[in-house]
Amino acid sequence: MKRLQTLFLALLIVCSGFGQTVLRSNSTVLRAYDSYQPLHIETSCEVWFDGKDDQSFTLDGTSVDQWDDKSGNARHVLNTNADATRPTYDINTGRVTFIDANSTFLQSALFGAALSQPNTVFVVYKITGVLSNTGVVVDFRDNVGNYIYHTLSTYKMYAQTVLTDGTTDANTNIHACEFNGVSSEYWINGASIVSGNAGTSTIKGITLGIFQDLALYAADIEICEVIVFNADISNVDRDKITGYLGWKWKIPSTTNFHGYILYSD
Repeated sequence: MKRLQTLFLALLIVCSGFGQTVLRSNSTVLRAYDSYQPLHIETSCEVWFDGKDDQSFTLDGTSVDQWDDKSGNARHVLNTNADATRPTYDINTGRVTFIDANSTFLQSALFGAALSQPNTVFVVYKITGVLSNTGVVVDFRDNVGNYIYHTLSTYKMYAQTVLTDGTTDANTNIHACEFNGVSSEYWINGASIVSGNAGTSTIKGITLGIFQDLALYAADIEICEVIVFNADISNVDRDKITGYLGWKWKIPSTTNFHGYILYSD
Protein backbone atom coordinates (compact mmCIF):
# COMPACT_ATOMS: atom_id res chain seq x y z
CA MET A 1 0.00 0.00 0.00
CA LYS A 2 2.81 2.36 0.89
CA ARG A 3 4.49 1.67 -2.46
CA LEU A 4 1.28 2.55 -4.34
CA GLN A 5 0.87 5.76 -2.34
CA THR A 6 4.44 6.74 -3.17
CA LEU A 7 3.88 6.11 -6.87
CA PHE A 8 0.64 8.08 -6.85
CA LEU A 9 2.26 11.04 -5.06
CA ALA A 10 5.17 11.05 -7.48
CA LEU A 11 2.76 10.95 -10.42
CA LEU A 12 0.88 13.97 -9.08
CA ILE A 13 4.11 15.91 -8.69
CA VAL A 14 5.26 15.13 -12.21
CA CYS A 15 1.90 15.86 -13.82
CA SER A 16 1.79 19.27 -12.19
CA GLY A 17 5.14 20.24 -13.70
CA PHE A 18 7.06 19.72 -16.91
CA GLY A 19 9.26 17.02 -18.39
CA GLN A 20 9.05 13.27 -18.00
CA THR A 21 9.76 11.03 -15.04
CA VAL A 22 10.13 7.24 -15.08
CA LEU A 23 9.29 5.37 -11.87
CA ARG A 24 10.18 1.69 -11.50
CA SER A 25 8.85 -0.93 -9.14
CA ASN A 26 9.98 -4.51 -9.81
CA SER A 27 8.93 -5.16 -13.46
CA THR A 28 6.32 -2.38 -13.68
CA VAL A 29 7.21 0.95 -15.24
CA LEU A 30 5.03 4.02 -14.75
CA ARG A 31 5.78 6.84 -17.17
CA ALA A 32 4.32 10.28 -16.48
CA TYR A 33 4.34 12.60 -19.47
CA ASP A 34 4.38 16.35 -19.83
CA SER A 35 1.02 17.49 -21.25
CA TYR A 36 2.90 19.51 -23.88
CA GLN A 37 4.60 16.48 -25.42
CA PRO A 38 2.81 13.66 -27.27
CA LEU A 39 3.38 10.16 -26.00
CA HIS A 40 6.24 8.40 -27.71
CA ILE A 41 5.11 5.64 -30.05
CA GLU A 42 7.05 3.53 -32.51
CA THR A 43 6.02 5.57 -35.56
CA SER A 44 7.62 9.00 -35.96
CA CYS A 45 5.41 12.07 -36.14
CA GLU A 46 5.31 13.73 -39.59
CA VAL A 47 3.36 16.90 -38.71
CA TRP A 48 2.43 18.42 -35.35
CA PHE A 49 0.63 21.71 -34.68
CA ASP A 50 0.22 22.28 -30.95
CA GLY A 51 -2.15 25.04 -29.83
CA LYS A 52 -0.95 24.89 -26.22
CA ASP A 53 2.57 25.95 -27.25
CA ASP A 54 2.34 29.71 -27.72
CA GLN A 55 6.00 29.75 -28.77
CA SER A 56 5.06 27.93 -31.97
CA PHE A 57 3.08 30.93 -33.26
CA THR A 58 4.12 34.04 -35.15
CA LEU A 59 1.42 36.64 -34.53
CA ASP A 60 0.31 40.07 -35.69
CA GLY A 61 -1.69 41.02 -32.64
CA THR A 62 -3.91 37.95 -32.37
CA SER A 63 -3.82 37.16 -36.11
CA VAL A 64 -1.73 34.10 -36.97
CA ASP A 65 1.01 34.71 -39.53
CA GLN A 66 2.54 31.27 -39.00
CA TRP A 67 1.95 28.15 -36.91
CA ASP A 68 5.13 26.12 -36.60
CA ASP A 69 5.29 22.38 -37.16
CA LYS A 70 6.86 20.79 -34.05
CA SER A 71 7.56 17.41 -35.68
CA GLY A 72 11.03 18.54 -36.75
CA ASN A 73 10.08 18.40 -40.45
CA ALA A 74 9.51 22.17 -40.78
CA ARG A 75 6.10 21.76 -42.42
CA HIS A 76 4.88 25.07 -41.03
CA VAL A 77 1.50 26.52 -42.05
CA LEU A 78 1.31 30.24 -42.76
CA ASN A 79 -0.66 33.02 -44.38
CA THR A 80 1.10 35.99 -45.99
CA ASN A 81 -2.16 37.73 -46.94
CA ALA A 82 -3.95 40.46 -45.01
CA ASP A 83 -4.96 39.92 -41.39
CA ALA A 84 -8.61 39.61 -42.42
CA THR A 85 -7.82 36.24 -44.04
CA ARG A 86 -5.80 34.95 -41.10
CA PRO A 87 -7.22 32.96 -38.20
CA THR A 88 -6.79 34.30 -34.68
CA TYR A 89 -5.05 32.70 -31.72
CA ASP A 90 -6.17 32.83 -28.09
CA ILE A 91 -3.08 32.39 -25.93
CA ASN A 92 -5.25 31.66 -22.89
CA THR A 93 -7.11 28.72 -24.43
CA GLY A 94 -4.67 27.51 -27.09
CA ARG A 95 -7.37 27.63 -29.77
CA VAL A 96 -6.98 28.89 -33.33
CA THR A 97 -10.25 30.33 -34.67
CA PHE A 98 -11.12 30.15 -38.37
CA ILE A 99 -14.04 32.17 -39.82
CA ASP A 100 -15.99 31.03 -42.87
CA ALA A 101 -17.09 34.54 -43.90
CA ASN A 102 -13.46 35.72 -44.07
CA SER A 103 -12.14 32.52 -45.73
CA THR A 104 -9.41 32.35 -43.10
CA PHE A 105 -6.70 29.74 -43.61
CA LEU A 106 -3.15 28.58 -42.94
CA GLN A 107 -1.25 26.57 -45.55
CA SER A 108 2.09 24.78 -45.82
CA ALA A 109 4.30 24.52 -48.87
CA LEU A 110 3.98 21.30 -50.82
CA PHE A 111 6.03 18.56 -49.19
CA GLY A 112 9.24 17.44 -50.86
CA ALA A 113 7.71 13.97 -51.15
CA ALA A 114 4.09 12.94 -50.71
CA LEU A 115 3.12 10.81 -47.70
CA SER A 116 1.50 7.74 -49.24
CA GLN A 117 -1.15 5.78 -47.38
CA PRO A 118 -1.58 4.51 -44.78
CA ASN A 119 -1.79 7.77 -42.80
CA THR A 120 -3.26 8.38 -39.36
CA VAL A 121 -4.36 11.94 -38.62
CA PHE A 122 -5.53 13.37 -35.29
CA VAL A 123 -7.40 16.68 -35.21
CA VAL A 124 -8.86 18.30 -32.10
CA TYR A 125 -11.45 20.83 -33.19
CA LYS A 126 -14.80 22.42 -32.46
CA ILE A 127 -17.48 23.62 -34.90
CA THR A 128 -18.43 27.19 -33.99
CA GLY A 129 -20.88 27.91 -36.83
CA VAL A 130 -23.98 26.22 -38.24
CA LEU A 131 -23.54 22.48 -37.74
CA SER A 132 -24.99 21.58 -41.15
CA ASN A 133 -22.70 23.92 -43.10
CA THR A 134 -19.86 22.47 -45.14
CA GLY A 135 -16.42 23.17 -43.71
CA VAL A 136 -12.99 21.75 -44.55
CA VAL A 137 -10.92 21.32 -41.40
CA VAL A 138 -7.71 19.85 -42.85
CA ASP A 139 -6.93 19.58 -46.58
CA PHE A 140 -3.89 17.57 -47.69
CA ARG A 141 -3.28 19.33 -51.03
CA ASP A 142 -3.71 16.31 -53.26
CA ASN A 143 -5.31 17.61 -56.47
CA VAL A 144 -7.66 14.63 -56.71
CA GLY A 145 -8.90 15.33 -53.18
CA ASN A 146 -7.91 14.35 -49.66
CA TYR A 147 -9.37 16.07 -46.63
CA ILE A 148 -11.20 15.92 -43.29
CA TYR A 149 -14.42 17.92 -43.20
CA HIS A 150 -18.06 18.11 -42.12
CA THR A 151 -21.24 18.73 -44.09
CA LEU A 152 -24.97 18.04 -43.88
CA SER A 153 -24.65 17.53 -40.10
CA THR A 154 -22.15 14.66 -40.47
CA TYR A 155 -18.40 14.23 -40.03
CA LYS A 156 -16.53 13.05 -43.12
CA MET A 157 -13.15 12.05 -44.49
CA TYR A 158 -12.28 11.83 -48.17
CA ALA A 159 -9.38 10.53 -50.26
CA GLN A 160 -11.31 10.14 -53.56
CA THR A 161 -14.16 8.30 -51.82
CA VAL A 162 -16.36 9.74 -49.06
CA LEU A 163 -16.40 7.94 -45.72
CA THR A 164 -19.06 9.48 -43.50
CA ASP A 165 -20.98 8.96 -40.28
CA GLY A 166 -21.50 10.54 -36.89
CA THR A 167 -23.68 13.55 -36.10
CA THR A 168 -21.97 16.92 -35.82
CA ASP A 169 -22.15 18.75 -32.50
CA ALA A 170 -20.82 21.91 -30.87
CA ASN A 171 -18.33 20.08 -28.63
CA THR A 172 -14.57 20.02 -28.85
CA ASN A 173 -13.79 16.51 -30.12
CA ILE A 174 -10.77 14.34 -30.86
CA HIS A 175 -11.01 13.15 -34.47
CA ALA A 176 -8.74 10.27 -35.50
CA CYS A 177 -8.81 9.43 -39.22
CA GLU A 178 -6.97 6.47 -40.68
CA PHE A 179 -6.58 6.83 -44.44
CA ASN A 180 -5.89 3.30 -45.63
CA GLY A 181 -7.87 2.62 -48.80
CA VAL A 182 -10.67 0.10 -48.26
CA SER A 183 -9.56 -0.36 -44.63
CA SER A 184 -9.97 3.29 -43.62
CA GLU A 185 -11.63 4.21 -40.33
CA TYR A 186 -12.85 7.26 -38.40
CA TRP A 187 -12.89 7.58 -34.59
CA ILE A 188 -14.30 10.36 -32.42
CA ASN A 189 -13.07 10.58 -28.83
CA GLY A 190 -11.79 7.03 -29.11
CA ALA A 191 -15.00 5.46 -30.45
CA SER A 192 -15.14 4.15 -34.02
CA ILE A 193 -17.95 5.80 -35.98
CA VAL A 194 -17.38 4.33 -39.45
CA SER A 195 -14.99 2.13 -41.41
CA GLY A 196 -14.67 1.31 -45.10
CA ASN A 197 -13.22 2.71 -48.30
CA ALA A 198 -11.99 6.33 -48.26
CA GLY A 199 -9.91 6.17 -51.42
CA THR A 200 -6.15 6.23 -51.95
CA SER A 201 -5.03 9.88 -52.17
CA THR A 202 -1.75 10.96 -50.59
CA ILE A 203 -0.76 13.78 -48.24
CA LYS A 204 1.13 16.39 -50.28
CA GLY A 205 0.81 19.36 -47.95
CA ILE A 206 -1.41 20.84 -45.25
CA THR A 207 -4.13 23.50 -45.44
CA LEU A 208 -6.11 24.35 -42.31
CA GLY A 209 -9.61 25.85 -42.34
CA ILE A 210 -10.42 25.75 -46.05
CA PHE A 211 -10.12 23.70 -49.24
CA GLN A 212 -6.66 23.74 -50.86
CA ASP A 213 -7.50 26.33 -53.54
CA LEU A 214 -8.37 28.81 -50.75
CA ALA A 215 -11.73 29.67 -52.30
CA LEU A 216 -14.08 26.85 -51.30
CA TYR A 217 -15.56 25.32 -48.15
CA ALA A 218 -14.09 27.60 -45.50
CA ALA A 219 -15.02 26.59 -41.96
CA ASP A 220 -16.27 28.16 -38.74
CA ILE A 221 -14.09 26.17 -36.38
CA GLU A 222 -11.57 26.26 -33.55
CA ILE A 223 -8.56 24.00 -34.10
CA CYS A 224 -6.61 22.97 -31.01
CA GLU A 225 -4.13 20.40 -32.29
CA VAL A 226 -3.18 18.43 -35.41
CA ILE A 227 -0.89 15.37 -35.46
CA VAL A 228 -0.06 13.32 -38.56
CA PHE A 229 1.60 9.88 -38.67
CA ASN A 230 2.60 8.24 -41.95
CA ALA A 231 1.41 4.80 -40.82
CA ASP A 232 -1.52 2.68 -39.77
CA ILE A 233 -0.68 2.98 -36.08
CA SER A 234 -1.73 0.23 -33.69
CA ASN A 235 -4.88 0.34 -31.57
CA VAL A 236 -2.72 0.74 -28.48
CA ASP A 237 -0.81 3.67 -29.97
CA ARG A 238 -4.02 5.31 -31.14
CA ASP A 239 -5.34 5.00 -27.57
CA LYS A 240 -2.14 6.59 -26.25
CA ILE A 241 -2.47 9.59 -28.52
CA THR A 242 -6.22 9.87 -27.86
CA GLY A 243 -5.55 9.73 -24.13
CA TYR A 244 -2.85 12.38 -24.40
CA LEU A 245 -5.18 14.69 -26.33
CA GLY A 246 -8.12 14.03 -24.01
CA TRP A 247 -6.03 14.76 -20.92
CA LYS A 248 -4.52 17.89 -22.46
CA TRP A 249 -7.75 19.39 -23.82
CA LYS A 250 -10.09 18.09 -21.08
CA ILE A 251 -12.12 15.89 -23.44
CA PRO A 252 -13.71 12.64 -22.21
CA SER A 253 -12.73 9.63 -24.33
CA THR A 254 -13.05 5.85 -24.32
CA THR A 255 -9.34 5.24 -23.75
CA ASN A 256 -7.79 4.10 -20.47
CA PHE A 257 -4.70 6.22 -21.08
CA HIS A 258 -4.84 9.64 -19.45
CA GLY A 259 -1.48 11.31 -19.88
CA TYR A 260 0.47 8.25 -18.82
CA ILE A 261 1.13 4.63 -19.75
CA LEU A 262 1.41 1.72 -17.37
CA TYR A 263 3.13 -1.39 -18.68
CA SER A 264 5.59 -4.14 -17.79
CA ASP A 265 9.21 -4.56 -18.95
